[in-house]
Amino acid sequence: MLGFDYAEVGGELAGRWRFPEEIIDGIASHTNPMETDEFSPLGGLIYLAVYVHDCHVEGSSDEEILERFPTNVAKAVGMDLDQALEDLKQTEGIESGMDSLLDD
Repeated sequence: MLGFDYAEVGGELAGRWRFPEEIIDGIASHTNPMETDEFSPLGGLIYLAVYVHDCHVEGSSDEEILERFPTNVAKAVGMDLDQALEDLKQTEGIESGMDSLLDD
């Protein structure tokens, strides 16, 4: 509605807080890392992490996650796809452990 998304706002805040440029770019570009003028590896990694998290929240099976896995972004960050797909199985349920860290 205002012409920018939460990633752009996050990047702007990171800049105002004087974060390193690499972090600012990663935050600002993570919603569409392949559509930026200069690819940010950190933005690509954040994108992949959000993708896996969202799939788990949706209740997607490993097969569904793999079927839609954004391999173009994974390749762009230099990810070993075979290893990443093996490691994917270890991420199931990780969000509940993270949530418990944030509980008061």
